[in-house]
Order: sequence, then structure tokens, then C-alpha cells
Amino acid sequence: MAEEVDRYVLRHEWEHSRGKIHQRINEVDQKHDDKYHSLEIAIVAMTEVNKQMVEGNKDIKTELVKLNGTMSKQNDEIKDVKYKTEKNTEDIEENKEELKTYKEEVKKRQKDNVTLFKWFSGLLMGGGGLVPFIGLFFK
Repeated sequence: MAEEVDRYVLRHEWEHSRGKIHQRINEVDQKHDDKYHSLEIAIVAMTEVNKQMVEGNKDIKTELVKLNGTMSKQNDEIKDVKYKTEKNTEDIEENKEELKTYKEEVKKRQKDNVTLFKWFSGLLMGGGGLVPFIGLFFK
């Protein structure tokens, strides 16, 4: 211990070591200043980008409002088409029923016409029928 107490630092050594401390402090301050300035530049640039994004979002919002109105109109038109389609489908089903009824009636009339023709031809030809009498009318 005695040796440590007896030893003193020479002035030029003390100034030299103190200069290194100040140099290190200046280097760290410079590094922090550089990082602060680069961060400040990044924040300014980001602020500008955010302003542009807000403007772009306003345009998008107006377009979305227009799109919403258009979609609502199309939804109403689709509902109308769906209603008309359902109505037409009901009408087609009713028409099918009516057509089926008409077909049955036509078949019945055809059957009646065939029966009438058979009866009439049997009347004219059968058992001497009316054929001899027809000759009387056309002499």
C-alpha cells in the first residue's frame, strides 16, 4: 500500500487520460446525435407517408360509399328478378296444369270423333244402309 500512496500521476499523463475520456464522450455524443438526426429524418418521412395514406384513404372511403350504394341497388334488382322468376315459375306450373287439361280434352274429342266417324260409316255401309238412298238424291 505504501507504494500506491507514494505514486502520483504526472500532469501530462493525467491530461492525456482525461483527454481520452473527453474524446470517448465526444464520440458517444456524436454517435447519439447522428442516430437522433437519422431518426428525426425517418419520422419526418413517415409523417409525409402517413399524410399521403390519409388522403388515399379518403378517396377509398368515397369509392366504398359509392360501391355500397351500387351494391344496394343491385341487391334490390336481384330481389326483383328473383320475385319475377318465382312468379314466372308459378305461372309456368299453372300453364302446365291448363295444358294438361286441354290435352285431355283434345284426346277425349278425338276419341269422340273417331267413334262418330265409325258410327256414321257403319250407318252408311252397314245392312244396306243409306247408300242406296244416296243414289236417289244425286240423280
